[in-house]
Amino acid sequence: MNRKIIFFLVGVLLLAISAVVFLLLMPLPKAPVPPPKKESLEKKPFSTPAPISSTVAPSPLKAPATTQPLTDWEQKLDTILTAPGDTSTSARSLLAAIPSLPVEAQEQYIAHALNLCEDSDFSRAEEIYLRPGTPASVSEAIFNDSLNRPDEVKLPLMAKTMANPSHPMAGESRGILELYLDLEPGASPPGSWDIAVREYLRNQASNTAL
Repeated sequence: MNRKIIFFLVGVLLLAISAVVFLLLMPLPKAPVPPPKKESLEKKPFSTPAPISSTVAPSPLKAPATTQPLTDWEQKLDTILTAPGDTSTSARSLLAAIPSLPVEAQEQYIAHALNLCEDSDFSRAEEIYLRPGTPASVSEAIFNDSLNRPDEVKLPLMAKTMANPSHPMAGESRGILELYLDLEPGASPPGSWDIAVREYLRNQASNTAL
């Protein structure tokens, strides 16, 4: 065979092999990526949320407070205080009603009576103060009121208190009389308390007249 022909065939074979190798090594084209979808610019309809129902039951309305009717002694107290007349008359009516009243009522009556009672009528309050069975709160109110009255009113009351050692105001009365009569604590006057007070008041009146 002609040498030229052999060279030609070898060259063709090499070209064919090179073409095959090229095709095998060449990268495959990538598939086209589809463009992203555009979001719709249309607005979605706004849905109103359903109202939330309250499970708390409404509180019941409170009934208006009713006014308590006045008791008999409260009505009587109002009648005495609003009745026409002077303060002495009202004080006497209040003091006269006290013994038949309950303790709460006695405290109310004596408070009003002492505010209206003149020194000249204080002996009416003194009768209640010295009466057995008078509530201690009422006796204390009369005793405290007497401290604001003249010596001629309060000292005889305290002397009479000392005649009853079990009186609820006996201790307070002793302390005040010891001070006025210049006695040592726990000491008693030479005579009775009543005589010692009268003597003290007599001396006071004599000193004032000089």
